[in-house]
Amino acid sequence: MASSSSSAPAVGPEIPWVEKFRPTKVADIVGNEDAVARLQVIARDGNMPNLILAGPPGTGKTTSILALAHELLGPNYREAVLELNASDDRGIDVVRNKIKMFAQKKVTLPPGRHKIIILDEADSMTSGAQQALRRTMEIYSNSTRFALACNTSSKIIEPIQSRCALVRFARLSDQEILGRLMVVVAAEKVHTFSVCDKYAVLNYTLLEQLSSKLSVKSVNVLNVVTFLISEMHFPAFI
Repeated sequence: MASSSSSAPAVGPEIPWVEKFRPTKVADIVGNEDAVARLQVIARDGNMPNLILAGPPGTGKTTSILALAHELLGPNYREAVLELNASDDRGIDVVRNKIKMFAQKKVTLPPGRHKIIILDEADSMTSGAQQALRRTMEIYSNSTRFALACNTSSKIIEPIQSRCALVRFARLSDQEILGRLMVVVAAEKVHTFSVCDKYAVLNYTLLEQLSSKLSVKSVNVLNVVTFLISEMHFPAFI
């Protein structure tokens, strides 16, 4: 006999806050006012140069270039942007294959717009890969722009540096982090976020310990907070 109970509707996976609340406009980036102002000028003018975005991890480099790409390319974003993590694909083969193939791809864009290749952790690329990248940048300069995010710009070879505008990022202040976090908390209607919880978020030693506990490669404030709030683990660490 068939069961009389109705099946519950399937619930899709919850989007991590770090993705759900990632800015899609340069103006919405928190902190680093000078860097943001420079990127806003590029977004307004519509002509993006090759860029090196340099600064410590977690300062908004990748988010900023993704937001800029969204503003410049609009509905063409998905087909006109290639994002790679150079720490995973750092050899010369990725330049010869993935990057060169994308640079060769024909994409119809508005006048003055270019395809964008984003290389995260570009300072981990081998010297040979960087030399190959330099040649690719030269060959496809009419159709493609490159944005290299790195911790240390000095690890990028000089021929690439000379072809890029350098935008520096600094660590965010506690107030900037907390201000953005509280916007997210309000949007998510989290009502159990106490004053003690706020101080815990700003305790970077605690976050480093938690990131190690969770096997996270680097400290990402919003990802850690997402875990803590969803699991209600704050009291155990205060």
